[in-house]
Amino acid sequence: MPLRKSLKIPGHFETRLLLFLGVGLSVSVLGPTMLYVPSQPDLSYRTPLLPTVGDSVLLGWAALERNQHAMRQGAAAYSGERVRMLGYMTDGGRQIRSGDFVHDFLLLPESGNWLHPAQLFGDQMVDVHLPAGHPALFSPGSLVWVEGLLGVLPGDPLGSRPLYELSRTTVRFAGKSEIRMYFR
Repeated sequence: MPLRKSLKIPGHFETRLLLFLGVGLSVSVLGPTMLYVPSQPDLSYRTPLLPTVGDSVLLGWAALERNQHAMRQGAAAYSGERVRMLGYMTDGGRQIRSGDFVHDFLLLPESGNWLHPAQLFGDQMVDVHLPAGHPALFSPGSLVWVEGLLGVLPGDPLGSRPLYELSRTTVRFAGKSEIRMYFR
């Protein structure tokens, strides 16, 4: 009497098992990668195609970068000037609900996602102040144009406080296609 019996598996079960294993491995390897990819393009290193739009300087995020000791010439040169920036609306940790009307919000070059929140570096945050009586509808992670007077603040470029502010602003929601129209 044999100690082992040979197990005979029909061919269609083998195919299903291999397919199941292939899909399972693909999901376990590619799934986290797909969740990490931001849903919106990062604007950090895009440069403006035009120097101005209307009567405002078109300012890219790279111009705001500072090192430990000094800021780039771009941001300092535009301090007090009317600038136009494209970025993502966020609450800056203040627990603002979507659909609320706000007078202040934080503008960032990336939107982040639920798995990987946007990074908050001082030289890559702009505190937006809207005029009294002109609130904006808050929509977290939305791409917006903000136009206003640029103020440069002291602080740590890697710190958690914004080093820039825009006052006397107007805000308009933007579409992804506008990124290619105005930036490379």
